[in-house]
Amino acid sequence: MDPITLEPNPAGGHCGDYTLAVAGAITEAVRVLNYATLPHNAAAGAPYPSTLYDIAGRLRTAAAGTDQLFRQMEDRLTVIAATREITVSHGPFPTDPAAAVARAVEALQWCNRAASMFAAALADAHNALSPLGIRIPADTDPNDATGDDSDSGEGWA
Repeated sequence: MDPITLEPNPAGGHCGDYTLAVAGAITEAVRVLNYATLPHNAAAGAPYPSTLYDIAGRLRTAAAGTDQLFRQMEDRLTVIAATREITVSHGPFPTDPAAAVARAVEALQWCNRAASMFAAALADAHNALSPLGIRIPADTDPNDATGDDSDSGEGWA
C-alpha cells in the first residue's frame, strides 16, 4: 500500500492521477477495516462496542459526502459529453455515444440514491451502537476478605 497525503486543495492543483490515488486509498482503507474486524483480529482491531460505534460514525460521515461526489461526477460527465466527442469502446451502445452517456448518468444517479440510503443505514447503526458498552472488572485483591468492592475501580468501556 503506497502512502498518500490527503489534501483537499493540493498545492499543484488537482489531477486525474491524484484523484485516482485518493479513490484507491479509500479502497485500501475498507480492506484494512475488513481485516481488522475478521474474527481472529477483532479482539484487537475492534475491542469494544464503542470502537464499533466510532467506526460506524466515521463511515457515516464519509458516506454522507458520497452523494455529492456522485452528483459532481454526473455533472462532469454531462459537461464532457457536451463539449467533447465521446467514444464507446464496448457495451450495449457501441454506436450510440449519447445513449451510453445517458446510461452512465442513470447509473451515477442510482449511486447517489444508494449513497444516501447507505448513509442513513450507517446513521441508524451508529445510533443503535451508541448505548452499548462492556463492564471492565477491576482487579480483585485475593487477600481482601471483606468482599467490599465499593472502591473497586470497576468501569465501563
